[in-house]
Amino acid sequence: MSSTHSVPSLFASYGRMLEAAGEFAPKMRRSFILNTIAAVVEGLAFACFYPLSIALLSAPADISGAWFWLGVMVVLAAVDASLRWTAMQFSFGPDLAQVNYDL
Repeated sequence: MSSTHSVPSLFASYGRMLEAAGEFAPKMRRSFILNTIAAVVEGLAFACFYPLSIALLSAPADISGAWFWLGVMVVLAAVDASLRWTAMQFSFGPDLAQVNYDL
């Protein structure tokens, strides 16, 4: 039994959400963009675990290399935290509740 329902694309769904958001659309768009960038930065920070562990677990431990990768992780974590904090200008609590009420 085949279904005739089609699944909307990601971009179509995104466009519908922004259309439904009305006056909150700019804040919602900024929140989505900043959270996406923050997720990429967070992934880069987690990727630093590999060279950090290699530096620490090598036969003679490379302490200076470990400090370098730890510093990179700290900087990326700070960038991630600041992006997430800035993205909270759109609250998915009251703002989203208002959007749903307006629908």
